[in-house]
Amino acid sequence: MRRFDLRPAKKLRGRARQERAFHAAMDGMAGWFPDRALWDGDFAQVKLPGFAKAYGTRHGSAAFRAAVVGRLVGTAAAVAGNRPGGCRARVAALIDWPELWGSEICVFFDAAQAKGFSPEHRATHRLPSRTTWDGGWVEASAPDEDLLARTGTALPTGFAAHGTQLREHHSDSGLTFVREEWVVMETATSEGILG
Repeated sequence: MRRFDLRPAKKLRGRARQERAFHAAMDGMAGWFPDRALWDGDFAQVKLPGFAKAYGTRHGSAAFRAAVVGRLVGTAAAVAGNRPGGCRARVAALIDWPELWGSEICVFFDAAQAKGFSPEHRATHRLPSRTTWDGGWVEASAPDEDLLARTGTALPTGFAAHGTQLREHHSDSGLTFVREEWVVMETATSEGILG
């Protein structure tokens, strides 16, 4: 069960239990692949289980947060290994850094959806440097450091990674937030994978 905490400053209780629950969920997902009934859709996704604050910078330990990145990437590779014959889906770990709460493992069944997220597409199609809206702006740029190297995570064979740093400013509060979006996804050159 996913829970967003309405009192983020309150102490995280049961940290070890939250961490064990995450690892147990990833162990269970390692043998998973979406049912054939979902193959006609765009994608299937599984979000991080547990409390939001267990993954965040305020309460989550640096070691656990690095382990989360490693487990997401490793589990995505395991899910890709479970792909049945005849299924051309691409599997990805979508990682929202540093808070991690928006992270997920996603299986793309639609070629256009997969292409939009693919590291090879993102590396060749630059985002606008700044996009504005009524309530502020977002700037996109390359991250300062590779997330996988930063967390000691190995890139699985047949996968590629790409990151984008986003600076998001909200005019009403005057606050600016900085985060990174990372996609670790099977490459289109892998045998039988969506291009």
